[in-house]
Amino acid sequence: MRTDLTWPSAKFCAAVLVLGMAVMPAGISSAQTKSITPQEFHMCGLLTAQDVAPIVGVRPASQETKGGSTCLWGDPGNDPNKPRLLIQAPSFDQGNNDPVLGGSTPIQGRLEASFKANRTQAFSDKSEHAKDEPQLGKTAFSALTDYGVEIVILRKKGLLNIQFMTGKRGTPEDVEAIRKLAAKVAASF
Repeated sequence: MRTDLTWPSAKFCAAVLVLGMAVMPAGISSAQTKSITPQEFHMCGLLTAQDVAPIVGVRPASQETKGGSTCLWGDPGNDPNKPRLLIQAPSFDQGNNDPVLGGSTPIQGRLEASFKANRTQAFSDKSEHAKDEPQLGKTAFSALTDYGVEIVILRKKGLLNIQFMTGKRGTPEDVEAIRKLAAKVAASF
């Protein structure tokens, strides 16, 4: 079992890195004012401690990456058995060259290609028991992983990855536990 906190998102990021994705703010929450720029967007602001407490425990602490595109809720230590909730919204920089499709592919095309690569990978691994999540949109799926569960949702403004890390193989009950949070995060895009 790996104890590095970056491992749980490695499978998601693999497809993202192959496609040349840069981690950037994905959009602005509908709860935020229209005068806020994407540079001021923060993933940790999409959920409250009350939203996350039933998942990761009492008094969940949050940690945010520089730029706000990733938020980790829960114990920041190295114990993989302590529950954590990770939300990410990587997005493409219009100026980056696309190493797979060539040239400067439009952002939406890159998001769709990344979603498709992640979905294909999850559905091809039968141990992940991947399934579509139509209640979260026509481009959403969940998967059981070695470290917990994940829900990936493609929206117009970004690609969302919500992971519940438990340190062990995920269960359908774990997916159910984060489905409502995933819907709340997705509503902000």
